[in-house]
Amino acid sequence: MTVNAAAAPVLGLREKICYGLGDFSSNLLWGISGGFLMYYYTDTLRLAAADLAVLLLVTRVFDALADPTVGYLIDRSSGRLVRPLIKWLAVPFGCVAFLVFLPISEDSRINLAWAYVSYLLFGLIYAAINTPYGILQNIITTDTRGRVSLAAFRMVGCQLGTLSVYALTIPAVHWLGGGSLRENELVGFPIYMAIIGGIGATLWYFTYSGCRVRYTPEPQRHTIKELLQSLSCNPPWLICTAAFSLSFVILCAYLSFAIYYARYVLHQDAQFGGYLLMLFTVCSLIGNVSSSKLTRFERKKQLQVGYFLQALALAVIGAFPGNLTVFVPGFVVVSCTAGIGSPLYYTMVADSIDYGTRTTGVRTAGMGYSLNSLLQKASFGVTGALLAEFLSLGGYAPGAVVQNPQLSTWITAGFIWMPAVMCLLLIPLISRYPAEVNLGEAALLGTSR
Repeated sequence: MTVNAAAAPVLGLREKICYGLGDFSSNLLWGISGGFLMYYYTDTLRLAAADLAVLLLVTRVFDALADPTVGYLIDRSSGRLVRPLIKWLAVPFGCVAFLVFLPISEDSRINLAWAYVSYLLFGLIYAAINTPYGILQNIITTDTRGRVSLAAFRMVGCQLGTLSVYALTIPAVHWLGGGSLRENELVGFPIYMAIIGGIGATLWYFTYSGCRVRYTPEPQRHTIKELLQSLSCNPPWLICTAAFSLSFVILCAYLSFAIYYARYVLHQDAQFGGYLLMLFTVCSLIGNVSSSKLTRFERKKQLQVGYFLQALALAVIGAFPGNLTVFVPGFVVVSCTAGIGSPLYYTMVADSIDYGTRTTGVRTAGMGYSLNSLLQKASFGVTGALLAEFLSLGGYAPGAVVQNPQLSTWITAGFIWMPAVMCLLLIPLISRYPAEVNLGEAALLGTSR
């Protein structure tokens, strides 16, 4: 296996932007799913919270199994499926996102069945397009600095995508539907999602056309068992994947419960919940950019300090429930520190996969990324199901003027205390990540095109 002398090309701004547009598109659609799907299912479709808990668990865990399948096929194809998959699935991804928010009946049983089918399909296509997108970073460049730069543009795209939908979704749905009542949302959501789906599909084509594959890995000849054994002998990848997955528990809590926390703890309206999601996104973007600038500090130290400050801010917020004066500055700290992690994690995943290739001789890029994605989805799914169960335990009654007094306690447990516990668990876990896993130009990924 050889690496061309020009193994660390300087990536142009256009290519970085096109790469970032992939996560922009992904998070236009995933951001709506993460921030508003639970609200849509409970308050607009009026699905029972208990049914929703099962739905989120089953569909998320099931569609997560698609990730290793796609990763294995990519490995067997020498990475040549990466760009074609992005091209072929761009339009289906936008279409199925529209179907998720399409009410088809007044019968709750039919709507529940449709929710299973459409959301499962959404998850499968999401896996099939985002797994190659994750691998794309590895085959664009082998240079650690280049990967950090790509990860930063990816995170900017991610945050801009989520910021756009958090700022626009509720106002746009109400405007398109002609009002803020449930009947208006039943009209506004599908129209809005048709527009967003079209934009998202178009953006994926920029990623396909603007990103260049420079390194073609050798075809994967190892069995799935051998790939899994290689990954199991890669401590940096195991630690990074476990930490990344726990971070998705925190993310799911913030995104899924922001509207409920705004309405039933802070006593504001649903639009204020959208503002919280906007605030979270803007501050997370600041954290993203800050992490890319703090290169003098070890990555795991940045993560540990961030999680400590995040847990501390959550504890302060939890000590003064419903106090908006305490909540807003506390949530700014929470959001900024939450943003530190994502670019670092994506770079750590890439470097740990290269580390495994170097130490075991088995290239596991496709399987490594796909299993990482699988566990993130499983974490998000299990957390979403748990949060829906919290609503059920709190006696949540969609549309009711007066709610169960215990509801605010359960919402606070999901939005504040569960993320705080995860932050404290992540600090010692990250300490076990080896200090130096960066391989830079020595990464053994394949030959230059």
